[in-house]
Amino acid sequence: MKYSPVSSFPAFLVIAAAFLVATAGMREAFATAAGDLDAAFDALAGYTFEQQRDVLAPIEAAVRASHKNAALREDLESRLIAILEEGAATLEGKHVACRQLALVGTEAAVPALGKMLVSLATVDMARYALECMPCPEADRALLNALPKMQGAARVGIINTLGERRSSMAVEALAEIVSSEDRIIAEAALTALGKIGGAAAEAALDHAHEVSIESDHVRLAWADKLRTDGEADAALAVYDALLEHAESPGLRVGAFAGKVATLGAEAAPILVDALRGSDEALAHAAIMSVRGGAGTGVGDYVALLDGMPPARRALLILALGDRGDKTALEGVMPYVDSDEAEVRLAALEALGTLGDASCLEPLALASVTTRTREVRETARGALVRLTGEGIEEALRTRALDADADAAVRAELIRCLASRYDVSATPGLLAVASNASAPEPVRVASFKSLAVLASSEELPALVELLGQVDNSKLEHWAALAVLAVAQETPDEKERVALMLDAFKGAQTPGTKAAICKLLGQLGDEAYLDVLRQAWREEKGAVQEAALRALADWSDRAALDDLAVIVSSAESELHRSLALRGMLRTVARAEGISDEERLAFCLRAFAAAENVQDKKLVLARLGALGGPEARGLIEQYLTEPELAQEAALALRRNIEGTWTAFASHGREVAPLALDLDIETRWTTGAPQEDLMSFVVDLGKPYEVSRVVLDTSPSPNDYPRGYRVCVSDDPADWRVPVAEGKGAGPRTTLAFEPRVGRYVIFVLTEDHADAPWSIHEVRFVDAESGKAGL
Repeated sequence: MKYSPVSSFPAFLVIAAAFLVATAGMREAFATAAGDLDAAFDALAGYTFEQQRDVLAPIEAAVRASHKNAALREDLESRLIAILEEGAATLEGKHVACRQLALVGTEAAVPALGKMLVSLATVDMARYALECMPCPEADRALLNALPKMQGAARVGIINTLGERRSSMAVEALAEIVSSEDRIIAEAALTALGKIGGAAAEAALDHAHEVSIESDHVRLAWADKLRTDGEADAALAVYDALLEHAESPGLRVGAFAGKVATLGAEAAPILVDALRGSDEALAHAAIMSVRGGAGTGVGDYVALLDGMPPARRALLILALGDRGDKTALEGVMPYVDSDEAEVRLAALEALGTLGDASCLEPLALASVTTRTREVRETARGALVRLTGEGIEEALRTRALDADADAAVRAELIRCLASRYDVSATPGLLAVASNASAPEPVRVASFKSLAVLASSEELPALVELLGQVDNSKLEHWAALAVLAVAQETPDEKERVALMLDAFKGAQTPGTKAAICKLLGQLGDEAYLDVLRQAWREEKGAVQEAALRALADWSDRAALDDLAVIVSSAESELHRSLALRGMLRTVARAEGISDEERLAFCLRAFAAAENVQDKKLVLARLGALGGPEARGLIEQYLTEPELAQEAALALRRNIEGTWTAFASHGREVAPLALDLDIETRWTTGAPQEDLMSFVVDLGKPYEVSRVVLDTSPSPNDYPRGYRVCVSDDPADWRVPVAEGKGAGPRTTLAFEPRVGRYVIFVLTEDHADAPWSIHEVRFVDAESGKAGL
């Protein structure tokens, strides 16, 4: 693979990193980092629904991770309770906290949630959290709040008690059954029906005896009759409700009850509902089919052709979820349907219903579509296929040299997704076959990255030396790298890779292995790379140098410094110089004095303008007077002046801080070297508004620029500037004046001080005061103000 000499970070490494993360994810599920929980909880206290939910992602990730971590779960619960108890927390923040407590809450959260039950603003969110908590304290809190609430809030608490199947609530609910408020009475009856048990059944019997008449009571009574084994009586009530009930919910409840009562004999009423015009009953019938109602699926499959597309798609999905493979023949024609929702449903269902005959149709759907959703659904179905002979048929078809190349590549991909390690020998054969289509060989290398083990590593390395183009070399190298990184024994891995290099027969193989040794990053490989740099030529020498230049720590730094000083080739010198600068920037264990010394060596060796610019940038990041003195020498060189001015600014300003009378939290944005960000008062300009730069130690200050170019109307209408060792000492200004445009340049007699203080001296009602950047280096003249 060719690399540009001006590339600061080879594309190979970027792609490799992404690919290895993906293959590692297929080998093993990685735990998701919880993120910055402290910041997330701070944001949660003031959260509103208008904000992006990204700020809450660390909390959600931590909740997911806590199910196997009791300590984390307890910590999260206490933090969430604190949000509920914080008076200043927003309702939206408390709403989110309740949803998370539904997942991690225990009896410890009940007191805080109980207080929220008696407020109309928070009752619903509180009962949502309590509904999922398997502790009796939650029932007691709900029962305590029940007599204190009326209307919809009381109905909600009753519903929650019913969903909890709270036997503790039966007595209170039995009293409510006779309430004059029909809605509350019906809610109580429904809850009692869900709770069940002798006491609840007695309450329902009483309601029936005293003729509390409502459809909700009738439905609850019918459900009780069914569970008591009185099928005929239950069916009579269900039929009556289906005949006259106006509420779709009641009709669906009666229909579901009737299906449950009929059991295996329910098919005729399911067919009628699926054919009918009542959408609510049709959807209820589909749910019943999904759950296994009736015997066989032939009657339902026969209805597919005459259905509206939306209903057909739902029924196909239901048949797939049911898992009766006799439905396959009826579903298969819809894999090529012109109706998008029907086609997706059929592809999804094939994952459960399909057999070996579905391999090629699913692969074709994946490779011929332009729609991502179709492709991902077909691939998912391929992975889920089960049944006798599936694995063998998949391997046979994937390795069949006469099959369509695109279909083969897709099936080979599926072998990795299904983690079929028995396919490894065949995939090695395909990858090594020079006459095989390139997409098929690429797919084979990708799957080998997932399936191969250390036993196949020598064969993969040999293949790496045999491939005949850069694309195949790229994927072969990534396969070797993935397998090497998954070799658990470090000594074994090192030995395998060193043996591979020693046994390499061609320069191409040696160069490819050098790249991999750099990626693996074990110090045991350094001597091989050093030797390759000294003794090899051409592509192998360059690959060894690139591996040294991209080494992850300082172990190769001295080697690079020597190469920078001694290399005869400008390309080699430039590669080593850039690698040395990257290492100086990112490696640990290097003192500031060493970093400066390496930068000086790089500057001495830099022969082209681009390399000199890179060294200036690194010197700017270093800080300190020594680096600053070197940078200043280049302020007057036309080709380097702009980079030198920027480096000087970074050198001077990189560690400073700022604070202000208004907008204190955004004050650092005036020093962040980004003209698009800003500090602003957020309010019209007023006398005595202030902005202070803390230089960290006393400097002699003589020039400063306030740049507000992106907000051209926010310049200071009147100002004074002070330089002092006391941020509150505004008595003796070094400059006073009036701003006249987006860049206010101030030059004054030098004054020594740690703090540079800017104070407004005039009101201006039409604009706030903003500063996008405070500069102590004039970008136009290159003059430094310190």
